[in-house]
Amino acid sequence: MHITLKPDQEVVIQAAIRAGLIRSIDEFIDTAIEALPRCEAGFDKEKTRLAGARIREIRRGVRLDLQGMSIRELAHAGTDTDEGVRSRRVRMYALVLRR
Repeated sequence: MHITLKPDQEVVIQAAIRAGLIRSIDEFIDTAIEALPRCEAGFDKEKTRLAGARIREIRRGVRLDLQGMSIRELAHAGTDTDEGVRSRRVRMYALVLRR
């Protein structure tokens, strides 16, 4: 195989050789290839199955009944001056915290 280096790449590699970091361009290429991450072959069905099981376990029992309230309304509970809206949000927080 023939590899053509850009001039700035060659300068950097030659400087590394002079500094004693590597002995040759071949050694540089070998080191660079070794540094590449190794790809795992294929799709790991068992890892995927375990991840799905873990997600289902985490979600088990998690229910959120907003009783018609949007997530945005719930997030802004206590910031509204309308007492009716405010009391509804406070009740929602109480329901959520009880679960």
